[in-house]
Amino acid sequence: MSSAASTTPDELDALLRELDEIPATDQAPTPAGSTDERASKQDALELAAMGRPGLSGRPGAGPSPKRQVRLSKELDAALTARALLEHRNASDIIRDALDSYLRAAA
Repeated sequence: MSSAASTTPDELDALLRELDEIPATDQAPTPAGSTDERASKQDALELAAMGRPGLSGRPGAGPSPKRQVRLSKELDAALTARALLEHRNASDIIRDALDSYLRAAA
């Protein structure tokens, strides 16, 4: 196994000349990437900075309102079991249940 310390200056110069002769299409992309790649990365960064879309579905509506509730241990266990069974998160189940309850009460 050779190490960088055993490479002579002449060998390094030869390697650099070989690299200079490689056509641009065969070289690895520059760290910044192409203009299209930079644009798509910028778009992704802007979307990430905007955060998760609000529950209202309207862009620019600001953060969704937040409510916190305390549950009995039994109700929390049932919610957790249901979320696992349906492969959903507890918040989605709570929103659906509250929506159904309020629609039925109207």
